[in-house]
Amino acid sequence: MRKAPKRADDATLEARKRNMRNQPTKAEFKIWSMIKDKVLGVKFLRQEKIQHARDDIGYFADFVCYERALIVEVDNPTNQERAKDEERNEYFKDGGYEVIRFKDKEVLGNPNACLSKIKNAI
Repeated sequence: MRKAPKRADDATLEARKRNMRNQPTKAEFKIWSMIKDKVLGVKFLRQEKIQHARDDIGYFADFVCYERALIVEVDNPTNQERAKDEERNEYFKDGGYEVIRFKDKEVLGNPNACLSKIKNAI
């Protein structure tokens, strides 16, 4: 498990979370518009920090449904680092989450297929 060299304070984490929520990519905005407000019968949250332990660095998940232990990630063109994505997936899975990952083009090109995949996971 990764350990944080220095723990960021709660105000810093909240500011980062707020910034990521206020500046979503087009694909993140599209997914959010389809899953917010319990449209699928469960609640999703955006840009949630997932940590296994208090002293663990953790990762921010694009969208998380705690009720179903489901994380939805959207990879934008600047976030195509496969090794890092796999590390994140493993981290989330170690915490008991199922991870669904979409590419930007996939969401923007066929959002209904993405929504179907999320529904099936729920």
